[in-house]
Amino acid sequence: MSFSATTRLFSVAMQPVKSRKRDVDDRRTLDVASEDSDERLLALIREDDKEALALFFRRYAGIVRGVAYRVLRDFSEADDLLQDIFLLMHRLCGTFDSSKGSARFWVLQMTYRRAISRRRYLTARHFYTRVDLDDVETDLADPRNPATEIEELIDATRANGSLQKVFEELSENQRQTLHG
Repeated sequence: MSFSATTRLFSVAMQPVKSRKRDVDDRRTLDVASEDSDERLLALIREDDKEALALFFRRYAGIVRGVAYRVLRDFSEADDLLQDIFLLMHRLCGTFDSSKGSARFWVLQMTYRRAISRRRYLTARHFYTRVDLDDVETDLADPRNPATEIEELIDATRANGSLQKVFEELSENQRQTLHG
């Protein structure tokens, strides 16, 4: 999704209703600004009415963001999904069928399905298995760390001479690499 599309959608939704579309007749503006049904708003969005899209965005942005966050557990991913849902809804509003359910259900179902899909995508790419470098540093510095014990065991075995034959067979570069 491009930055410009995200910015445009957000800026359209955040403009006050009174300052937009002065060239359109005032009666239609008042109709869209009033408590129109969601189905009516989707019909207006299908006709490319930006004001209806902005009103629909204001109605459902909080709910969509909440569902997205509950599934994704990341604020930035939830915000990205919010923008994606409204761009997708704008593009697919012609496929909405009120006989199958309400507009609210349609938007929430689309949100939930997209969020689950995004969660699977992020999980497959290890997004949720982040490593905190401070914890790794603490583990590496811990004297009970098994890696430290193995190094001590190798040093003790080498001191006994049992690994001396193996080291003698190695080239100089290989020995430097192991000691390095």
